[in-house]
Amino acid sequence: PMAVILHNVVGLLHGSMGIYYAHIDRAPMVVFGGAGPMDTTRRRPNIDWIHAANVQGNAVRDFT
Repeated sequence: PMAVILHNVVGLLHGSMGIYYAHIDRAPMVVFGGAGPMDTTRRRPNIDWIHAANVQGNAVRDFT
C-alpha cells in the first residue's frame, strides 16, 4: 500500500480528494496525520487553535 503523511487539518483537507480517488479505485493507502498540541494549556495563542481539531478523521470518515 501507498503511505501518505499529512500535516494537521489543512493537510488532510488538501489530501482528501487523493484519499477519495484511492478509495474509488480500491487502492490500498495508509494515511498518517500529524496534529498540534491536544492539551489546551500547551497551545500557542491563535495559531494552534485555528489549525487543531479534536477528531481530524471526521473530515474523511464518510468515504474511507
